[in-house]
Amino acid sequence: MLDQATRVTGRLGVLVAFGPGQKLPEVTSDGWDHAWRIGFGFTSRGGGGHPGGNRGAFRKFDDASCTPGACKIFGCFYNALAHSKSHKDPGDFAGILRDTITENIAMPPETKVLGVEPPERRLHKGASLAREQSLDPRTLNNVQVAAGAIPEQAPAHFPILAKAGGGIARRMQRTVNVISLRKK
Repeated sequence: MLDQATRVTGRLGVLVAFGPGQKLPEVTSDGWDHAWRIGFGFTSRGGGGHPGGNRGAFRKFDDASCTPGACKIFGCFYNALAHSKSHKDPGDFAGILRDTITENIAMPPETKVLGVEPPERRLHKGASLAREQSLDPRTLNNVQVAAGAIPEQAPAHFPILAKAGGGIARRMQRTVNVISLRKK
């Protein structure tokens, strides 16, 4: 358990201090010391103390033209937990990061996150929800904005809660377009 906490604290510190693009073998001895101090500030607070627990790690990708994935957002930290060659159990830390990812990133169904497939889809992107419900994505987007499910200037990859967004989409399917009404 102490070994798990030490590894995760250092890797989390590397992510926060040097960013998601940092390669772990390139971190110097002084860099690791600095990273462990920063990482300890997060891991000492328990499960809610990691930087991805708030929307900050995701907010910097709001204006990105593509959908940010877990590797892009969490970089070396995610890769160390997902592709460890040491086969050491990451413990509860993998579950905490997995929950953070599935609660903030819209992913296709049956996508494994840190080796586990979530039991249900929590989030959609506007296009995936429109495709699933056979609706026009622009119209669905406008209705989602009007319903308050997404902000007006939300990027295309903005996550929509699957249950709430699906409910709005189903209500939309039951509406009748004014142009479709018979004339008297």
